[in-house]
Amino acid sequence: MVAKKDADQSPQAAPDANSGALRSLCIVLADDDRDAVLSLQMLLREEGHEVHAAYEAKQALDQVLRHDPDALLLDIALGSGSGFQVASTIRARHGDARPMIIGVSGVYKKGSDRILADINGFDHYLVKPYDPNALIALLAPLRLPRRRAEDGQEQQQTYRAALARAAGLVGGARRLSDRLRLPMADLTRWLAGEATPSVDVFLRVVDVLIEEGKKPRIDRTSAETVAFPKPPKPTS
Repeated sequence: MVAKKDADQSPQAAPDANSGALRSLCIVLADDDRDAVLSLQMLLREEGHEVHAAYEAKQALDQVLRHDPDALLLDIALGSGSGFQVASTIRARHGDARPMIIGVSGVYKKGSDRILADINGFDHYLVKPYDPNALIALLAPLRLPRRRAEDGQEQQQTYRAALARAAGLVGGARRLSDRLRLPMADLTRWLAGEATPSVDVFLRVVDVLIEEGKKPRIDRTSAETVAFPKPPKPTS
């Protein structure tokens, strides 16, 4: 998914502001360089965006879960963690559509690093130091107007995908229900898209995904993602 044209980091033309009101984005900045994060926060807030900071891998995952951002700017060497692992975990939970993940690094800049970024679900890759206008240009398409209903549907799909992935990794919905110590009826409703779990519950699901992701594949009960139960047909 890493765009080849990112290599020259040439700023692209932003959408025409006269074509409609541009959206303010929710953005998570994940970098262990606090000065770099502060500078970017100031820049992006001047652009009208909501910005949240994270300085290590677990914090980055928590911020993405809590805020469901439009974009994640993710440093590869993220303290004691790896940006590659963070991106892989997010894609397992959210799918490929959201958030846009932009990798940044001043160390990992070989062609093989970009291939690894692509495998782990990055959309774009910037090499430090980079022109801030290149970042603004990558974010520009996300600012085009969209209907609020689309945001809600996308978030619900994110929750369902994460629950289904976790159920597949532990061996089924029943085992996930037991592990989370939650009623099977609640889990079934969430998988069917009839309700949405609380943030606290979903944080526990994320912990399951992280724990299972660290296990050797041979030790996992199942590596298959279970199918979504079909919602009941509306009654007349």
